[in-house]
Amino acid sequence: MLPDDVDTLVPPEQITVPDIVTPGDRLRLVLFPQTRDVVASAKLDYEKASFLIREDKKGYTLEGESKRRRIELALSAPPFREVRSDGKALPFGVCEDYRWTETDGACYDAEKRTFNVFINHPGGEIDVKILR
Repeated sequence: MLPDDVDTLVPPEQITVPDIVTPGDRLRLVLFPQTRDVVASAKLDYEKASFLIREDKKGYTLEGESKRRRIELALSAPPFREVRSDGKALPFGVCEDYRWTETDGACYDAEKRTFNVFINHPGGEIDVKILR
């Protein structure tokens, strides 16, 4: 899913109109689980990226492979107790502090009732654990 501020999918070097926003390296992954044991996947052949998210009784696991990019994962779920990206615990904070910055972190958006994870993925394998 595209970030809310994106105007076009056209590559930036092809834009001739000022103030047009392109997605750059940002990809928004949104999951709306309906039942337990959710499995969702996405494969982006044109950039050789793949993502797999699974749910179990401990929480969610996001795995895959991608080039360097900003990832926002939005789960239609209550707050979780811990998020780990490549084994490192992410800080919890206010969603707006993460959404438009390059800071890694997690937050609960009470208005939208989503739990959000923001990661600056350096490229290569992805390993994110979201624990209840």
